Amino acid sequence: WPPSRCESHLRGHLGESLSRWEDALTARDYLCGDEPGLLDCRVATKMYLSYQLIECGLANLGAPFKQVAPRSFDYLDRFSKRDSWKHAFGPGRGVGTGRLDVCTIRTVCNKFAMLCPHSIETHILPALEKARRKKVVQKKSAKERRNSTFSAALCL
Repeated sequence: WPPSRCESHLRGHLGESLSRWEDALTARDYLCGDEPGLLDCRVATKMYLSYQLIECGLANLGAPFKQVAPRSFDYLDRFSKRDSWKHAFGPGRGVGTGRLDVCTIRTVCNKFAMLCPHSIETHILPALEKARRKKVVQKKSAKERRNSTFSAALCL
């Protein structure tokens, strides 16, 4: 498949998944009711990763996560304010803070860089810059990066 078809397919799949979550959250605060249950604990971490990927620009739905999936955003915001979330992920790693989770973005970017080294300049560096809120300084030339394994940690 050409890149545009892949991107379109993935965008559609992610949109469908978020749509199902939006529907499930119509009448309740959590997927399991008024309080989070096991399903919420499993889904919340995946939804948080989706949030981070959309907000940093690695997954492009054409609008911010809060606009694309407002109930899911509110769900994650509620969940990330719980003591259990803070205990599991640490303080300041929620949604709605205006800050992206650099650890999550760096891990995903590193994986992308190993699988698709050609995406470094067009996708990965901009995502890291957005997460860090500053310009990323490249430590290696483009030729050196093509001839070696790239680590997103170099940019951080």
